[in-house]
Amino acid sequence: MLRNILAGWIGLAVVGVTTLIMTPALIFGLGEFHYGMWILAASITESYGLFDLGMRWTVFRFVSRFKGACDREALNETFAAGFAGTCAIGVVLIVVTLALTTVVPDFFHAPAAERATFRRVLALLGAGAALMIVVQFLGAYLRGLQRFDLDSAGLSGSSILRAVVLIGVLRTGHGVLGAAAASLGVAAATLVFYAWLIRRADPGLQFGRPGRIWRRARELMSYSVYICINTGGEYLRYSVGEIVVGRTLGLGTVAPFSIATRLVAYMRMGLQSAGGPVMTSMSESDGARRQDQFAGLLLRSTRGMALLSLCVAAILILDGKQLIRCWVGDRFLVCYPALVILTAGYLVLFIIEPCRLLVFAQGRYHRVLSCCSLLEGVAGVALGVVLGRIHGIGGVALGVILPAVVLRGAIQPRYALSSCKVSWGGYIRKGLLPPLAAAATFAAISLAAGAPFESPSRAALAGTLAWQLPLFGALAWGIALSRSERRACLQVCRLVRAGEPEAASLGKGHVHAV
Repeated sequence: MLRNILAGWIGLAVVGVTTLIMTPALIFGLGEFHYGMWILAASITESYGLFDLGMRWTVFRFVSRFKGACDREALNETFAAGFAGTCAIGVVLIVVTLALTTVVPDFFHAPAAERATFRRVLALLGAGAALMIVVQFLGAYLRGLQRFDLDSAGLSGSSILRAVVLIGVLRTGHGVLGAAAASLGVAAATLVFYAWLIRRADPGLQFGRPGRIWRRARELMSYSVYICINTGGEYLRYSVGEIVVGRTLGLGTVAPFSIATRLVAYMRMGLQSAGGPVMTSMSESDGARRQDQFAGLLLRSTRGMALLSLCVAAILILDGKQLIRCWVGDRFLVCYPALVILTAGYLVLFIIEPCRLLVFAQGRYHRVLSCCSLLEGVAGVALGVVLGRIHGIGGVALGVILPAVVLRGAIQPRYALSSCKVSWGGYIRKGLLPPLAAAATFAAISLAAGAPFESPSRAALAGTLAWQLPLFGALAWGIALSRSERRACLQVCRLVRAGEPEAASLGKGHVHAV
């Protein structure tokens, strides 16, 4: 599992670096107006993830369970049912895109001279998103097999190719239409590459008998409908902010708000990548009927997720202005309050994320959490519109995140703790207090040091991070980790450095201590 987490982070690091490079390149290459158009079209097509009916998470969970149970036939049936379903969904999404091109430019009050361009950009990005639905299914299958390394390779290759192609398009002056067409081409190439990765990861994969595939599809759908509801709430919370800003405050405010959401998105992607292997382990334990492992998995993964979340959140809040200045310039500092609000809100959500993973891995109480997620999303959109009209982009940020913090913080841990028989006192004492103590010490030292948190110099930013990150690591090591967990970490590091194969198996047993 340690190898899977590291592989996921490598892929996300590549995505993060390419996105950091591409965001200012797109802003200055397209201009703020066309960049706002690009962001709005991308936000709309990102919502297409809702149309997969929860199939990605469902496949991820069931593949992990069937792998734990060593059921080859069930794996074949799961792949066949999921692949056929996502291909059909892709065709539907292309039709949906063509319908949206007739109404979206008018909805956002785009200038008459730009509406034809907006339609074409949306059509091209929508077609690319339809292809990526199938790619994401293939990636979920790889992760369910615990081949996070191959999924990371596909993610990294796609991100690098996309960055190279888009930079070439921008430098040759093809504008926003050329960038959209290039994105579609990259999506097609990514689909071919992932198909090759699947054959490499699972050479024994075959399509089963149609009758059994249909029965397996019904089983998957009975679970995925609630994943779809949950995903709807996640989308409303994660991706609808730009749409609310564009509709409420105008296209000109989309770019500053997107800077805040992009920085928080890096935090979200990194932490979700760490959660993927945890979900896989929980699902495999459920498939192998090892119910006694859940309490330990929950507490150790909570401690690890809290440490990671607090580290990233502290950097974004303390160094946020410095990051924004170095990345896109002073004129986007207006987004800093929104960045602080979103970071604080997502910090709470990710600290308790292992509770959600446990509930969905066991398939118990997931219906309740899914309905609550949708309620959070709807309430967040409504509150974001109201507060946005009063407080601008900071109000939108507060509105979209506040309902999730309140509802999830009150409900999510309750069901997870009851399902694995962990008391609230044990959860707080063993899971939450050690990371919080390390983070509080880090914040106090950082503020007392009086670092140049607002310097526009990239060298100053690098210097600040050069002592902050080791400091947090040292505090986490000394305060948050137990003696046995530190020994496990050292043993894994020694075996990995020596190149011994036992490192992988040891990492699977002790990764939660890291």
